[in-house]
Amino acid sequence: MKIMTRLSLLSLLMVLLMTTAVVIAGSTMIDRLVLHFQQQLQTLELQNASQAILQDLNRSGLRAAVRQAQQQQARLQGLEHFSTAQLFIVDGVGQRVVYHPALDSGAALESAPVNTMFTQRSGVWVHTSSLQDDQDHEEQFTAFQRIPTLNWLIGISIDMAELRQVKYTFLQLVGLITFAVLISSFIVFQVFGRQYLGRIGQTLEGMQQIEAGTLFQLPAASAQDELGLLQQGINQMSERIQQRTRALQATAAALREREERLRWIIDSNIIGIFFWELDGSISDANDNFLTTLGYSRAELQNHQLNWMQLTPPECDGVDQQALEEFRQHGYCQPYRKLFYHSSGETVPVLIGGAFLHNTQHRGWAFVVNLSEQQRADEESRARRQAEAASEAKSRFLANMNHELRTPLNAILGYAQILKSSTSAEQLSQGLDNILFSGEYLLTLISDALDLSKAEAGKLNLMPRTINLPQLLSKVTELIRVRIEHKDIDLQCVVGDIPNHVAVDDIRLQQVLLNLLGNAIKFTDRGYVCLRVSRSRPDHVRFEVADSGIGIAAEHLPLLFNDFEQVGNQQQRGGTGLGLAISRQLVQLMGGDIEVQSQAGQGSLFSFELLLPDVRATEVPALSQQTVVGYLGLRRHILVVDDVVTNRAILTHMLHAIGFTTSQAADGLEAIHRAEQHRPDAILMDISMPVLNGLEATQRLRQHPTLSTVPVLIVSAHSEEEASCLAAGAVRLLAKPIRQRTLCQALGEVLQLQWIYQDKVTAVASGVPEQNQPAPPPEHTA
Repeated sequence: MKIMTRLSLLSLLMVLLMTTAVVIAGSTMIDRLVLHFQQQLQTLELQNASQAILQDLNRSGLRAAVRQAQQQQARLQGLEHFSTAQLFIVDGVGQRVVYHPALDSGAALESAPVNTMFTQRSGVWVHTSSLQDDQDHEEQFTAFQRIPTLNWLIGISIDMAELRQVKYTFLQLVGLITFAVLISSFIVFQVFGRQYLGRIGQTLEGMQQIEAGTLFQLPAASAQDELGLLQQGINQMSERIQQRTRALQATAAALREREERLRWIIDSNIIGIFFWELDGSISDANDNFLTTLGYSRAELQNHQLNWMQLTPPECDGVDQQALEEFRQHGYCQPYRKLFYHSSGETVPVLIGGAFLHNTQHRGWAFVVNLSEQQRADEESRARRQAEAASEAKSRFLANMNHELRTPLNAILGYAQILKSSTSAEQLSQGLDNILFSGEYLLTLISDALDLSKAEAGKLNLMPRTINLPQLLSKVTELIRVRIEHKDIDLQCVVGDIPNHVAVDDIRLQQVLLNLLGNAIKFTDRGYVCLRVSRSRPDHVRFEVADSGIGIAAEHLPLLFNDFEQVGNQQQRGGTGLGLAISRQLVQLMGGDIEVQSQAGQGSLFSFELLLPDVRATEVPALSQQTVVGYLGLRRHILVVDDVVTNRAILTHMLHAIGFTTSQAADGLEAIHRAEQHRPDAILMDISMPVLNGLEATQRLRQHPTLSTVPVLIVSAHSEEEASCLAAGAVRLLAKPIRQRTLCQALGEVLQLQWIYQDKVTAVASGVPEQNQPAPPPEHTA
């Protein structure tokens, strides 16, 4: 289609569109104007008619008012554009018709338009329902006003069709004028524009050829007007464009080849590569990156991948540091982080990258999957830890074998010496060594058992009120035996400390013996010092210092590990458990062990515990002196244990302080013995054949005559105190039994008053018969 034809059609179309636009705009505007003027005119006519009707009503009454309404109706229909006008008057009382040209006076007029108009004072309203009913009729334009003094509604209604006829007449006139003007413009355009359209057509054809890349020259312009100058410029531009097009085609070919080569390198790379924005979006990525994180290329193309959302919260810090490095240098050094896999798991990666050229918000990054390396590292680390643990446990078993045999050798050796010895000095020395070796053997066993309890989370404390200076004196005496053959000065420096405190004395003694034993073990000459002082009002500080071989700095972190013996300490014996258990015990008591040491300059182990003063009345009344008897009548104790040696030891201890005893080998026999010789107390083992100690205790609590006899459980299972008390026992005594512990428990249960060794002479010389100590028994049942 020729351009002239297209322009002609376009001009004609514009004529029609302009005419239509004028008609539509004029219709809206005229519609508003007509309604506005009709409202003004109809309201004015309504006011005139109302005044006339009200004047006749006031002068001559209702009939004169109705006649005046008929006259006003006739007058209105004689006016231009009021041929369909209807004047109506409605009384508000019952909504009765006062006047209506089509209704009888007094008829009820109750419809939606009337109801609505009665709710307003005055106004105009366009409605489709008539005054007679609510059915839809011809649309009407009503002006109305209410006479409050009479409660009348006076109004004038006109059909909207009459008003629209005015609008249509005016629109026809405007449309014809507009169409005539536009057609005249079209004719003028056709006459004067054709000669230019030919030249414009040539120019457009030339521009199309240039756009298609064809070398094209327009014919020389004859007229030196604007169009001619434009054609000359287009010819020059065409030549330059052709030159640049050839250069750009060559450059584009080279860029395509380079892009294809770069794309091949990215897609075939063995590491992940992706292109990112600072807002977190990932615009492109290679297959390795998508495979590493478990996503598809469709998800990438749908913009579902965001590197910020793929990053766990714990990696936000390292990402922020990397972004700061990007802003400062344009790139960042490789760093480790985590990405979320599509499965929800995390993938460890090594990531680095840089901004793209001349940008500060878009960059690229490489991603190396470290999952396999991390898995291999974890397996290697676990293997090394397992091997180290196995080696440590093997070393522990070997050391434990050596450590157990050492005190056993002393116990058995001195027992043999004492069996054939008659020297009092040898007897005393042998007994001291046997006592110390037994205590050391008990410490080794306790350490091993405490380790298993700690691993199971069952390591508990049993605090009681003790005399702290007496406990320190006992620890010093027990440890002194170990330095007899060393050039060591053992010191105990006690400052201002509370006399009576509430603490698990067995555990505290275990910790102090372990620390002092370690100090002696690694000190060949010089000193070992136990210092105890009050560090704060309610805190006591314990320090064990020595002048021994010390500990190298690199070994300090390993010092409290289970089975661990650092440096050449393995050559000096020990199980490697003492420090580990000691630290756990101190932490359980609310403190922690600290160590200061340098190789060759000795060590200092210290810890603090909250140990406030307690009332002296809470301290058990048992003295530190040796018990030789008690005041009052002789008491009978039933000893129950399936091991003969255990019964013999307890029987010997009890006979030495004035008790009579009977024995039983199991729980059932114990009940029969108790029925025969109603004892004052029963010492009951737990693990026995036929009937164990807990079941026997329960039966005794239900026995009609033995339910009040106190039962003291004697067992190596010290952690079963709760079950023993639940069975009805009054106390649990842990094996091995010490005579002092036994005396203290029996004294509390039986309310005994003890006789000590320094009072024997006084009792023998001047104490009345009823207060003399009970004599030892001659035989046992």
